[in-house]
Amino acid sequence: MLTWNEIRTRAAQFSERWADATKENVEAQTFWNEFLSSDRTGV
Repeated sequence: MLTWNEIRTRAAQFSERWADATKENVEAQTFWNEFLSSDRTGV
């Protein structure tokens, strides 16, 4: 189980990685896959 600090760190990394996403239709599936796995596996 992840600690809150690990979850917070992974969420921040995820947010930084997707901050400049511009092609919503093209990137939507990858976004959701990474978002839903960010609390379970490495980001």
